[in-house]
Amino acid sequence: MKLSAHYTRTSVYITLAVLLAGAVIYYFAINYIAQQQLDRGL
Repeated sequence: MKLSAHYTRTSVYITLAVLLAGAVIYYFAINYIAQQQLDRGL
């Protein structure tokens, strides 16, 4: 396996992990903010 192919594969894995973590954080942040707005409205 060429070294560049190894780094490309690693880069893809890291990118996917960062995107997944960001999506999870984004989901919980939006959920929390929506819940706060709903509670404040009641």
